[in-house]
Amino acid sequence: MRCKFMDVASGRKGCQLWEWLDDDQTEWQKNIINQLVEEKKQLTAELESMKATMGSPMKATMRTPEHEFTKVNCELDTENALLKLKLELSTSEQWKQSMSV
Repeated sequence: MRCKFMDVASGRKGCQLWEWLDDDQTEWQKNIINQLVEEKKQLTAELESMKATMGSPMKATMRTPEHEFTKVNCELDTENALLKLKLELSTSEQWKQSMSV
């Protein structure tokens, strides 16, 4: 929003009734503002990097029934493989013992 008396063509800037009273920024203010701007840039870049790495946050946390089914099947396959290995080992040990008698 601008003053209704401002005229861009002539360069006149308003009615001259109001005067800006703020002092110039101090060095401390400039440093803090620059630090905050830099921190925001870094955090934004880090967030974008994380999004690119993880993909959509919803995809990363959602577990579909198919995913759970596959996970359980994989765990069962691993357990079955371990049981078969234990059975084979125990059978071979029994066989060795029977042969040594």
